[in-house]
Amino acid sequence: MFSIMVECLENAYRHNFNTPEQNPQISLELTQENNHYKLTIGNRASNNDLEKLTNNIDQFNKLSLADIKALYNETIHAGHITEKGGAGLGLLKILRCSREPIIYTITAIDKESSFVNLSISITDPEKQ
Repeated sequence: MFSIMVECLENAYRHNFNTPEQNPQISLELTQENNHYKLTIGNRASNNDLEKLTNNIDQFNKLSLADIKALYNETIHAGHITEKGGAGLGLLKILRCSREPIIYTITAIDKESSFVNLSISITDPEKQ
């Protein structure tokens, strides 16, 4: 669970949309219900990035765990670094660790940005 939380925070910070006079807007909530935790992370994002983000989440959510692991390994070995300093592994790492689909909601803020919430369900391994 800790690695998922760290990955979510890194992604939210890396992909946060703000102008120099604004502070980053990031929210984090962790709740527990029976045998699982729900991690919800949100950040302000550029509307220009939303289509790619939602397409990636939708595509990755359809993959089996074996396919997620294979794509993760392919991406690592490709060695491509994005303009934001990552390798494009964040969503795959979250899915690989949680083994549950990522649920997202998007709320428009203005013509340039929206607030994106990602919800990740994490089963407590001690209560399986």
